[in-house]
Amino acid sequence: MTPRIVFNDKCLSNTDRVVLSLIVSLTLKKGYCYANNNYLASYINSSKRTIGNSLSKLKKLEYIEIKYTKTKRKIYLNNEKIPTKLSTGVAKKGSTDIAENCNHNINKRKNNKDNINYTNYYNNYKENVPNWIKNEELCNIVESNDKEKKEMEVILNEMY
Repeated sequence: MTPRIVFNDKCLSNTDRVVLSLIVSLTLKKGYCYANNNYLASYINSSKRTIGNSLSKLKKLEYIEIKYTKTKRKIYLNNEKIPTKLSTGVAKKGSTDIAENCNHNINKRKNNKDNINYTNYYNNYKENVPNWIKNEELCNIVESNDKEKKEMEVILNEMY
């Protein structure tokens, strides 16, 4: 989950963006992460030095704050620059609910392969089902008209 502000900051390299995205995902549960440079480097297939440089830059640009205890380093997001309050609530609630429901459904499938009732699952959790699953016709390929193409060009030009 990469906040849009990260893409718009031209001071950040792609590596900085990836490191920050990883930090964002790691901080959602506790509000901080304690990943060391070795972990971050191995996760994004980079060197410890590159991670150190990225962390220094992110700290200098005030995206993160690093605090040290006796035994650990904690990396906090600057919530004024990267607001994660709404996404944190969704991540905590959504991941738990969906994981429980998914686990239930998988166990049900294993125990009762011939008699799977997806209707109850769908009715109970349809607010979590994406619109394109509920309405298969949304997945049909339809060529965009000229107006839509122009709108997309404008949007893409604004992004780059």
